Amino acid sequence: MFGRPGSGKSFGVTRVIQSIFEELKTIEYEELKTNLSQFEKKEDLNEVFTHIREILKNIVPVVYFDEFDATYDKTPLYWVKDLEAFLQEVEPSRPRVYVFIGGTAETSEQFKLQPSARVKQLPPGQAVKDDEYPVSCERLRSVIESNFTSVKLATKTLQFRPAASTDKEATSKETTSKDLVGVFNWVKDPKQAETNTVSLKSADVLPIAFFDNFGETREGDTLGWLKSFLAPMQDGEFFDGETKGVYELGQAIFVFIEGNMGHFESFLNNPDISDVFKHAKGPDFVSRLSGQFANNIFNNPGDGAAEPVHLDQVLKGYSKGIEGYKAALEEYHVDFKAYKASLAAWKKEEDGKRKKEPMEPKPPKQPKPLSIGVFRTDDTTRKRFAKLLSAHIDIQGPNKVHDGDDMFVIRRAVMLRGMLKKRGLHGKFQPGSDVLRALLRVPRLRHGARSLETILAMSRIPGGVSGSSVPATEKKEEKDPEYFQKDHHLPPNSQLTLHVDLESWDEYLK
Repeated sequence: MFGRPGSGKSFGVTRVIQSIFEELKTIEYEELKTNLSQFEKKEDLNEVFTHIREILKNIVPVVYFDEFDATYDKTPLYWVKDLEAFLQEVEPSRPRVYVFIGGTAETSEQFKLQPSARVKQLPPGQAVKDDEYPVSCERLRSVIESNFTSVKLATKTLQFRPAASTDKEATSKETTSKDLVGVFNWVKDPKQAETNTVSLKSADVLPIAFFDNFGETREGDTLGWLKSFLAPMQDGEFFDGETKGVYELGQAIFVFIEGNMGHFESFLNNPDISDVFKHAKGPDFVSRLSGQFANNIFNNPGDGAAEPVHLDQVLKGYSKGIEGYKAALEEYHVDFKAYKASLAAWKKEEDGKRKKEPMEPKPPKQPKPLSIGVFRTDDTTRKRFAKLLSAHIDIQGPNKVHDGDDMFVIRRAVMLRGMLKKRGLHGKFQPGSDVLRALLRVPRLRHGARSLETILAMSRIPGGVSGSSVPATEKKEEKDPEYFQKDHHLPPNSQLTLHVDLESWDEYLK
């Protein structure tokens, strides 16, 4: 079950299941509700599993796992792995109902985009030699090598590491800006052209820099490394803080390997970090990518996902650009030698005989780096768990979803009826009630069903019985109406504004 907070996920699924078992009167069942966001250790969940096994021996368990996708210990979907293992247990062949109610994802699609731990993990901090490709890019090797046959390929990997939260985790140092600048300096190639007057990178070498886990936090700043790549990707330049200089990078391939999100769509559309992504300059970063592919580090490519071979065209184009630069560089060297000879001859001429000083040839513009994104499609705990679900439902909730959504009134009426019945107020509203019209028609309740329930709780409704907002000791006078109007005991605007837009609310009370 997925939906916005207050959309009525728990309310809806509970009522449906209860109505089904009421019809199947011969089947005895027991409901068990648990909220995983409150758990502090695995033993808490294991106790729930033990209780379920005990129920299974006698009757049908109906278990609600609320907030099953909660984060714990800074790990998204922390409990999913344990839930997956529990669902795969060999159990007696008896009916049982497990309901997983999402807390962080509003739809099943958003749930699919959430990051989660990989089933198989590479050894932590796996070292990659400079002349090797990272495991996640092995399938890219042949595509690159087939397109760049006239240049020598040189590789270097920078694996971004966060600060260790405990001494026990401190197996490797946190990545620093100095580490990144070191890679940029390596890409720049400090060797100068033969002229010794202009610093031009040799066109015979193509550096390939792999930035592994580039989406890692930077000193606690989510996606904090992205902005450091913008100028190198767009302008082909980088700033070295030690020398206080801005330098050209020249031709290179930047390969950005995403280690946390799982795939391209989750990097772009992750529901938990939309604002963070924008402020971290994520859209600017993505706009500078010349291509992307989905790669599984265990060589199980995703169905229909972008593959390394899909980059063939852009790599061919970049290869032609390098060839063009090589030709221009050779021509520049010839022209520069001719210029030096002409300049020497010009200087030997007497001042009265000198013509115009020979013009120094303009060096060719170096190609900017080509940037590629690698978004992994490894087998994750979330994917495995999703395959075990028999079905899913996205709850739209009591609010108007879009301009053509007229059914929100019906959805809200169902919820309101249940709430009134629970409070002993069913039948107290009549079709002419101003407040009933406002409760059903105002397009948005700020907190969904929770706002609806709170407004009722804060109101004193005439004609109420035990369980209503009016004390049972109060005598109902004959003049009191059997329905609730705006002049009867509504909470003050200072409280209503927590749950509705007052201007919109007042329109339906007129």
